[in-house]
Amino acid sequence: MNITRTTCAAVSAAALMTLAACGGGSSDSSAAPKDVSIATSVPAPKGDVDSITWNLPAGEPTTLDPAQSALDSISTLDANLCEQLTTFGTDYKLQPSLAEKVTEPDDKTFVFDLRSGVTFWDGSPMTADDVIYSMDRVRDEKVASAWASSFDGVTSIEKTGPMQVTVTFDKPNVLFKWYQATPAMSIVSKAATEKLGKKFGTASGGIMCTGPYKVDQWRSGQDITLVRNDSYWGAKPKVAKARFTFDTDTSSSTSALLRGDVDGQWTNAVSSQTKLAKSDAGSMLYGQSLSPVFLTTFTQDPAVKNPDIRKALSMTVDVQGIAKSVYGGAAKPIKKLTSPATWGYSKPIFQAAYDKLPEPKQNLAEAKKLVAAAGSVPPLTFAYDNGSAEDSKVALSMQASAKQIGLDIELRSLSSTDYYKIFSDEEAREGLSGYIVRGYLDFPEPLSYDLYATQGSYYNYVGYDNPEYDKLLAEATATADDDARATLVTQAEALRSQDHYVIPIVTPYIDVFVNKRLTGLVPSQSFLYTPWLASIGSTK
Repeated sequence: MNITRTTCAAVSAAALMTLAACGGGSSDSSAAPKDVSIATSVPAPKGDVDSITWNLPAGEPTTLDPAQSALDSISTLDANLCEQLTTFGTDYKLQPSLAEKVTEPDDKTFVFDLRSGVTFWDGSPMTADDVIYSMDRVRDEKVASAWASSFDGVTSIEKTGPMQVTVTFDKPNVLFKWYQATPAMSIVSKAATEKLGKKFGTASGGIMCTGPYKVDQWRSGQDITLVRNDSYWGAKPKVAKARFTFDTDTSSSTSALLRGDVDGQWTNAVSSQTKLAKSDAGSMLYGQSLSPVFLTTFTQDPAVKNPDIRKALSMTVDVQGIAKSVYGGAAKPIKKLTSPATWGYSKPIFQAAYDKLPEPKQNLAEAKKLVAAAGSVPPLTFAYDNGSAEDSKVALSMQASAKQIGLDIELRSLSSTDYYKIFSDEEAREGLSGYIVRGYLDFPEPLSYDLYATQGSYYNYVGYDNPEYDKLLAEATATADDDARATLVTQAEALRSQDHYVIPIVTPYIDVFVNKRLTGLVPSQSFLYTPWLASIGSTK
């Protein structure tokens, strides 16, 4: 699972005006992109490029260990370094990668026939033992990988041939085919990983994988440089060297893109997108994302334990206003966390259930009644990432709207570093009623995201507890028939929607800016797991 994911609260047009008056930087509407179109194809590259510079707006990665690849800054790099057994196309169709063939002799067994002739960067061959070691390492509690749950229900991982690995489950698991293309199954060298020990993934130790690029240099606090792996088994990338910078300041990173000092960046701030789109320095491209923005509540907090208070909070949100004024049209309002772009199968069933959900509509009068009926409500405390201009504006507007219905909201403004600790550090969640989340699904299977709210999930620290919800999703996980699974998933999602423990807001488009000298990059959220750098080349 990756985390750059969040939720939101409510914003009325009036609140947004108040927000602008408070001086939150550039005006949302004036800085926003006016026309947003989805790019599904781009011109193919024509020539090689000696070097490019790319910025990571989320800052310097804390590690390059793929088992810890749960943040954008790590995944954006690891996607070009470490390969999985299969890989995603930009349309999320699964394609062979380190496994030439995957077969399922029954609904509990996966057989991987590994690609021969693949070597790690040090020249050593990739073997079945490396694949088994990599899987077991992610499952190891000592590694504490966020991807460990991908192997829930595994009964054995065995070498069943010189270049064949067989994974067996105790019951059918429909998600496992998708996880084969995620960092859950990034293959690392057993020998190198064991030799490096605690240094594995660090600036001083590095990593050892098979991807089209390898780490040339990691200067802590300055940059990371990747160079082309000339022994790569696949097509030769056209970019020979890529230097990654860690500029988290929106103003300076945008200026660098406009000057051409930096060639590209994923996930640009909304306030920068119009400048970039109007520039002749390059192209601003958009794609459909699997990302929801939402406000999630910690139900352990007595202040939001009352479902009527959570419902009142949901009524304060003006999702249309947020989509237009905060995201400038580069986002769509959503009724639930799993937006239409995430429906990778049985779309008529998902659509019918989606249509039954009420249109998100701000209703301050009704929300005020719910708060009044609840009696005395202590102040609520919500956190947000102050490194995101959008999150900051949503948080402030949510606070203003809540005040109108009689709820006091205290905001905890966190640096990006402290904000991301919420996802993994219990102490970072102390005293919080909830937080604004920008999340995303790893692949177009809503079930995968819904499972985070079940008992026992690594990410259910918000304390959602609904046995019927858990039962429906457990049944869905073992249901291979798409329509039957979609029916179970939509039933579970309807339960969660009624509980209002999360308040869905919008789904932003994925975006990327690319210098005019480059082409080949189709914007897709799959860039977090696929070697996107290998698709870039010169326009000439």
